[in-house]
Amino acid sequence: MSQNRFDEFLRQYATQATAALSVIVAVTGVILFFFAAHGPITLLHEWLGLVFVVVAILHGWRHRRVIATYLGQNRTRVMAGTLVAVVAAVFTIVPSENGGALRKLITRVQAAPLADVAPVLGVSAEDMIGALTAKGLRIDAEKPTLASIATTNHLPLRRLLEIMAEIQP
Repeated sequence: MSQNRFDEFLRQYATQATAALSVIVAVTGVILFFFAAHGPITLLHEWLGLVFVVVAILHGWRHRRVIATYLGQNRTRVMAGTLVAVVAAVFTIVPSENGGALRKLITRVQAAPLADVAPVLGVSAEDMIGALTAKGLRIDAEKPTLASIATTNHLPLRRLLEIMAEIQP
């Protein structure tokens, strides 16, 4: 496709497609947010959202000169900087729906038997139990887990992990 034909194609379709897809993605997004619908609505939202990204990029390319003018204005820079800061804060502060990979890992480690966790720190389970007992912690379970040790000793998991990390192999 020659440059002129591509520009003509963008002139005819980019703005209209961007508008139509933004409405569809907005409506399905509202449905997902307020009604927690799943299935076809989620599928429609996700796939048309991806198409929307492509179409929005094409729309931006079509209007690149105007966008460049806007980006030269201080007001636009402040708004863009604020938007980037808010998005970064949301991704940094707000946990994902399932707590993310780190949360899953911590949940599995605290539920794992101490016999499986202690070797990761270079200590046998028996030595870890002895060292924890020497530090005044009670170990009541036959097959203790980090969760059971923390609960028995009324410790936050983070504090138990700090104590365990201090134990030398």
